[in-house]
Amino acid sequence: MSASPAPSLVARRILWVDALGALGAGTLVLLLNHLLAAWYRIPLAVVTGLAWANLGYGCVSFALAITPRWRREPAVWLLIIANWGWLAVCLVLLVRHGAAASGLGVAHLLGEGIYVAALGTVEWRVRRALITRGAQPGPLWRLLECRVPPPVVTLVTAAGMWRVAGTWPGTVPAGARVAGPVLAVAGAALALWGVLAFRRASTTVHPMHPDKASTLVIAGPNRWTRNPMYVGMLLALAGWGVWLGGGVALAGVAVAWGWLHRFQVLPEERALAARFGASYEAYRTRVRRWV
Repeated sequence: MSASPAPSLVARRILWVDALGALGAGTLVLLLNHLLAAWYRIPLAVVTGLAWANLGYGCVSFALAITPRWRREPAVWLLIIANWGWLAVCLVLLVRHGAAASGLGVAHLLGEGIYVAALGTVEWRVRRALITRGAQPGPLWRLLECRVPPPVVTLVTAAGMWRVAGTWPGTVPAGARVAGPVLAVAGAALALWGVLAFRRASTTVHPMHPDKASTLVIAGPNRWTRNPMYVGMLLALAGWGVWLGGGVALAGVAVAWGWLHRFQVLPEERALAARFGASYEAYRTRVRRWV
């Protein structure tokens, strides 16, 4: 039987879920606020307020998650109270706007309220574990490594590209935009091929735990690129940008590449080098990182 994670590690994981969930939800709702307001049949000011509240809460959770030592019990208590308080806010909004809201709007308010209340309850139960006596974790930016799943990075970037394209339309001719779906499908196929290669090798594709890889995969698309799944995601984003008309929207591909390179690929390479040693070094000298 495997040992249970240390209480401090459980607490940190909870806060990371808290921070990433709130920041991700807040960003998406803010990017899509006009569309969601129409779908939900809820005033735009309310939807935008939900987004900013999530972003603010996510920033506080993130600050606690990267704190080297847990010496801030009052701040943690405020976080727990904020979760329970947000349930009350969601219920008030549901009472005030529920009659006019669509089923999606009601589901959003109810689901968000239940989620934050459950998270606050879990945080309350492990509050004594929020004092960590461990060593300093190193530079704070290292705590972002392998934290956000690459598909989430891709989806958030795609949403941002769509919003940017609405404000700053591109100049790609309508006839040339048909190349976008072709490129996107090719990227998705490459990413799927990479996943299947990992499955055949019976090793993990979990991007959060590259250190648990049981086999060094050098077959399939990995013969030409060390990161076929990420290359496929970037190709799909490029196709999406072409379909949107290019221009400023295509800058999202560079943003996604920068995040994946720094916070996903480099730490994965360190983990694989530590696990497979000379075999990985030989593979790395033979096959390029990207293309």
